[in-house]
Amino acid sequence: MSDKISVNGNEYRLEDAVRLGLVEPKHTPDVGVVPSEAWTVPEIEVWADAHGIDLAGAKTKAEKLAVIADFEYAAPS
Repeated sequence: MSDKISVNGNEYRLEDAVRLGLVEPKHTPDVGVVPSEAWTVPEIEVWADAHGIDLAGAKTKAEKLAVIADFEYAAPS
């Protein structure tokens, strides 16, 4: 589910490009915390609901986290 982007001829997963500072976050979450693998599925679902993120198509924890990552970051325009 992760998107890949090309920066200066190199391909990166979008999440990695953001962490490396190659891509700006789409927006900053209202809270300083974004769900991670350490969170339980119910915690992830509550957070996503509070932030207006639809997880209906995501069945596993990894899929839910990928949907959130896709929502949180955008490729440069």
